[in-house]
Amino acid sequence: MILFSPELTADWEFRLAQMEHGKLKREQFMREIIRMTKHIVAQAKNYESDTIPGDFATLSARCPKCGGRVFELPAAYVCERAVGPAKTCDFRSGRIILQRPIERVQMQKLLASGKTDLLAFVSARTRRPFAAYLVRQPDGKIGFEFEAKAGAKGRGAMAARGATALRVLGPHPKDKQPVELHAGRYGPYVKHGGINATLPDKDRVDAVTLGEAVALLAAKSGKTRSARPAKGGKQGAKPAHRKRAA
Repeated sequence: MILFSPELTADWEFRLAQMEHGKLKREQFMREIIRMTKHIVAQAKNYESDTIPGDFATLSARCPKCGGRVFELPAAYVCERAVGPAKTCDFRSGRIILQRPIERVQMQKLLASGKTDLLAFVSARTRRPFAAYLVRQPDGKIGFEFEAKAGAKGRGAMAARGATALRVLGPHPKDKQPVELHAGRYGPYVKHGGINATLPDKDRVDAVTLGEAVALLAAKSGKTRSARPAKGGKQGAKPAHRKRAA
């Protein structure tokens, strides 16, 4: 039953975190709780052991474990044969994984092809964002796959870490080259050409706009220019001394 679902708890914790950061009003949260409670009670009243009641969306891709239909429930994607006392399958995947909502299109891509697009998650241990693919494992379970790094070592490997962008925010207004969002070792950052600028608020990794990114890059570019030494003579050149007459 969904009342005992850990995915539902994770969903509520995610929304509580949104309230804490001012991204969700308390009144809206309580309205969603009331609506979901009424919906669950209605499900329980009409529950049958071999069906999933309600008007939930049915994914076009089939269950990776048994080939059954997969439904999109409020807190998870669940196989039709994974509910009720006579269930014969245990496939279930949360709609929110490590603070990342998994959109229906990504779940359908995962079930159909075995792999999602590159997605941004937040580590439960370090609270830092990271990029990974969700993949379908041979036993039908869902796991992570990380980007293959270039064969460089040392500094070269660190430079290659953000080679694939989490998201392209749009073209830069000056040269129309892409402004990209990356996940780095010390947190998310935006990139344009050779300029990188750290995102001050990591909680905005999914909401940062092109305009905000351009402003961060402009500020970083200005600091970089001011730190460069002025062109001209060699630094530290000693003044010429006149020879004293004998």
